[in-house]
Amino acid sequence: MGNKVSPRLEDVPPPPVEDSYQLHSEDKKRTIWCKQWKPNNIEKARCMLYICHGLGEHIMVYDELAKLFAQKYDAIVFGHDHVGHGRSSGEPRCYMESLNILEQDMAMHIDEVYKKYHTNQEKLPLFVFAHSMGGAVSLLYMIRRQVDQRYPGGLRGGLMLMGPLISLSQASLVLQAKQYITKIVRPILPSWVPVTQLPFEDCVSEPSVAEEFNRDPLRYHGWIHMGTACAMLDAIDEIHKGVKSFETPFFISHGSADKLCCVKASRKFAEDAPAKVKICKIYENGAHCLLHEFSSGIRERLLKDLFEWMDMRFKELQAPAAPKKE
Repeated sequence: MGNKVSPRLEDVPPPPVEDSYQLHSEDKKRTIWCKQWKPNNIEKARCMLYICHGLGEHIMVYDELAKLFAQKYDAIVFGHDHVGHGRSSGEPRCYMESLNILEQDMAMHIDEVYKKYHTNQEKLPLFVFAHSMGGAVSLLYMIRRQVDQRYPGGLRGGLMLMGPLISLSQASLVLQAKQYITKIVRPILPSWVPVTQLPFEDCVSEPSVAEEFNRDPLRYHGWIHMGTACAMLDAIDEIHKGVKSFETPFFISHGSADKLCCVKASRKFAEDAPAKVKICKIYENGAHCLLHEFSSGIRERLLKDLFEWMDMRFKELQAPAAPKKE
């Protein structure tokens, strides 16, 4: 057998430069904790990539993924803990009366990073990776900003959704019933009334991973409030209304065994959206958090698929535009 040749030091991409900082939320009432991973040489940045985490999570759940994106694509990767989540302020915890709050904070943070790193020579495309409720927030953002003159060329990148909240899973009929009943009594009861819990055992297929979730002090471990449940249902309604005009390129990944977000809704969104670049891939027996499906090999397959999609998008972005028809 021949000797294995070690890679040269210059061939190994340097680790990304990390930074954490705080911003005021869009309503100026709270402080959001932000994280950024950027290329060692910022002048070589090829894109911006915003990560939008799910309900009860925090941005550092995606630390490893962010580093991979930053190293592989010279991406300026950034995100924050939603208000009431992780290290961000906001009480009650994991509570919001509308996902508009989260969508506005997303827009504000993207604006801040875009203004800091945008140059006239290079209009960096924006990519978004989002999970679960973060998927709903990101869809709202894209639906409202598909034609936004503040980002000349900025929204060309695309959207990567993992187990997005487009509808509740049919496997969780009890949760569906609770939330729809909640919507009916919305005018009567206070919005902070607890209505249901989010068991980590429903998020992943491996008990050891669920235990890790339970030990994470930055994750939310309490009840979901009525206001939050109704906020998610309102967002679902707006997404369903906006799908017919949705043209942003997207890649949806969804586990067939997802107990929280509906896999059929992801398929239907992909069928109905007029986007020219769209993929919906279902991972057999995958649970809600596909990046935490280790033993089945789903995590590795998902990463491979995400990187292949990013590679494809970069090639398409570099290709000359097709001539307009007279």
